[in-house]
Amino acid sequence: MSIENIPDDTLFNWLQTSPRLLNSLNLRSSSITANNIIQQIRREIPHINGTTLNQQFHDLQDSVDVEFSRRSVYSRNILVQLQRSVRRSLSTNLREAQITFQTNARLDRWEQRRRAYRIIDKFRNTILRGYQDEEDKLIGISYAYLSLTNGIYRFCLQDCYAWERLGRGESVDPNALVHFEVHEIYNYYKDNGLPMFYFHGWDTTIRNAVGHTNLNYDEATQKMTFVNEPRETDKKKVSEYEFVEIVENYEKILEIYQLVLIMNQVLSVSSGCVEFLRRYP
Repeated sequence: MSIENIPDDTLFNWLQTSPRLLNSLNLRSSSITANNIIQQIRREIPHINGTTLNQQFHDLQDSVDVEFSRRSVYSRNILVQLQRSVRRSLSTNLREAQITFQTNARLDRWEQRRRAYRIIDKFRNTILRGYQDEEDKLIGISYAYLSLTNGIYRFCLQDCYAWERLGRGESVDPNALVHFEVHEIYNYYKDNGLPMFYFHGWDTTIRNAVGHTNLNYDEATQKMTFVNEPRETDKKKVSEYEFVEIVENYEKILEIYQLVLIMNQVLSVSSGCVEFLRRYP
């Protein structure tokens, strides 16, 4: 259903998801600002002050920038990269962006990923808080990493890739986009000389080794050895990781998921503001 056909009450309920989600991701000031936007619209119907609402939305963008960037240098880097491509897309390629992202199928896939994330996050928390044995912890976080990279990471990278292409004035086929693999997106960024921040937590050796249960724990060093052994023997790769190192990779990939989720919420608030201003100028 197009946003133009959503009744006011349903649209308000849809918008209310944003402050709740921002708060759950510890962007508390941003959550308050998003809620203020919603409350302003409620108060001012049937005549909404567009100037004030626009300022509130800019405050939301600024708040997200500050709160997300505060997490780490890595967080700042991926935020700047995604913001740049999104803003260029919306200013120069808006129609293509709407065709790419505003589909029921994409919303359904986001809901699937949210459910998947809740399960993976519970598993991760159980590992971090409940496992005492170092080998158990390494095995657990390795499988959590595999689950994250196989689904959520790939899906979020598809969004980042689509925004990047749109921002560069290129077209995106929404039907083909859902089949893109991480290595294809990686090659696009590498071949075009783009920043590679999105891939800092991605290690195919861990992913493939865990997928084929080709990993061995060394009790003396408390490290896990991961062996990626494809059919071409000359492409065999071996990596060693401590628990904290895999957690670091996991957190970087999780950060991309959260960033894409946050960006979608900011865009949802923007769409809602535009629609309510259209109805109640």
